[in-house]
Amino acid sequence: MFCYIHHAGPLLASLRCFAIVNDRRFAMANALLYAHAWSLHTINSLDYRKILNKQQIFWPYMCQAFLVFTYWWKSIQLGLNDGFALTSLLPLFIGFIFQYGGRWGLYEYIRYFMGYPGPDDKRFDAFETRKQLGEITAFIFGADSVCT
Repeated sequence: MFCYIHHAGPLLASLRCFAIVNDRRFAMANALLYAHAWSLHTINSLDYRKILNKQQIFWPYMCQAFLVFTYWWKSIQLGLNDGFALTSLLPLFIGFIFQYGGRWGLYEYIRYFMGYPGPDDKRFDAFETRKQLGEITAFIFGADSVCT
């Protein structure tokens, strides 16, 4: 199930991209969020072809994640007149939950299937392993930078 659930994220988000009436910022923020998330396919492909080493672009990727998450949160803050009420936020999170929850679940399943390879194993991918915590941290710090 986790193999494909993250594909539903952008589809569900596209149904809600204009959920904040008369505000195009959230639609742009959603587009940037999913462009960033799906850029991993390109990064992995370039890494596989030895065009770049994705281990060396971890921090630029995380900085970009922080900026995108911050803009996403800011677009919600500017677009919602009733503040951050749960009833207003939950529909906006559906695509995000499917995208990131599905992707994180998929990677954890792959790690489980491979027997949780350690840093000394050639199958170990430090970028992907650190990315899980990095994205969660960037998401929380992005929210914190907007909401405080």
